[in-house]
Amino acid sequence: GLGFNLQQKEVDIFLQVTSLLAGFATLSLGGIGALLWDRKKSGKRLTPQLLTAASGSALSLYFGYLSYRYLLWMLAHGFFDLRSTFVTVAGYLQFAAFFTSIIALADFVFVVD
Repeated sequence: GLGFNLQQKEVDIFLQVTSLLAGFATLSLGGIGALLWDRKKSGKRLTPQLLTAASGSALSLYFGYLSYRYLLWMLAHGFFDLRSTFVTVAGYLQFAAFFTSIIALADFVFVVD
């Protein structure tokens, strides 16, 4: 019925958004890692902006992982609720950590370096 199809769409969208953010965080972490490695090799100091950017991307991946784990737990117990506090908070934290990472990286690229 419509209820099942709607819930399936909710799960699909949830997974797509979480995967998209995880992909972006992984990509940015790779770029930040290259910048950190280059600075370390050339003897330049590691800036707080780069360390914040790396931490933000790593935290975004962590919160995405928690979202996946909670999704599996909900499905194993026969329900899925996007309005659940844990899903909402984990999603916001995943996005906020990634956003913080990108802002810190932009600060490094356009202001510091």
